[in-house]
Amino acid sequence: MSMIMRRISAAVLAVSMLSAAVSCSEKNKEESSTSGAKVVDGDIPDDVSVNSSDLPYGATMVSFKSANDEKIKIDIELDKRYFYTPDEMIYPEAYVISDYVYALQTADAELLEKTFYKPFLDYSCEQGGYSDAKEYLTKNHESLEEKLGENFILDYIIVDKCRTAQPDTDNDDFLGVDETLKKCAGDDILSKVTSRKQVYLEIVFKNAESSSKLFSNTMGYEMPLFIYEIDGQYYVV
Repeated sequence: MSMIMRRISAAVLAVSMLSAAVSCSEKNKEESSTSGAKVVDGDIPDDVSVNSSDLPYGATMVSFKSANDEKIKIDIELDKRYFYTPDEMIYPEAYVISDYVYALQTADAELLEKTFYKPFLDYSCEQGGYSDAKEYLTKNHESLEEKLGENFILDYIIVDKCRTAQPDTDNDDFLGVDETLKKCAGDDILSKVTSRKQVYLEIVFKNAESSSKLFSNTMGYEMPLFIYEIDGQYYVV
């Protein structure tokens, strides 16, 4: 079974079991230990010790659930190695991603403006011919509704892939975003950027007429997002 199908299977199972009793850590997160983690590309015997950095993507997962954390709008699962903040023991990108997807679902312009870096959002509205963030979001929500169905509900997010920009390299995948940031926020904005990530989201959703479906199967792609840390705050850009 491929990596993505294993992660998707886990997500669908998680959605079906959201009402089940679950234990949570003192930080309201459920984490799988590296010693007992589910390995995507093959099983590891119990008597073998493996460094977590050598495990395949998806082998060490952390799950944030709205039932346990009021700041989570939509349940989200991610590989903690790609989002770990050593000094704080938190995963701030999880909240940004959950808020952004929830804003798309509910057409909540106020939430979008908190989540999407404001100068970048204003620039995107201008380039797209939208009068403001509300119109921008309404049009995007309507477009999603045409594909996903009326009153669609985005149930569960899996951060399926993550790229992190490395220091002192060209980071071609981030050049377009960097240039747009300079256009909308000034040439010195990159000096305030301390983290750059590109993620792809698999989302389980349903509508009034259907059971759970996969975003990628319906849309033909996983949802891409760039997440930048700017002045110590994480934003979608």
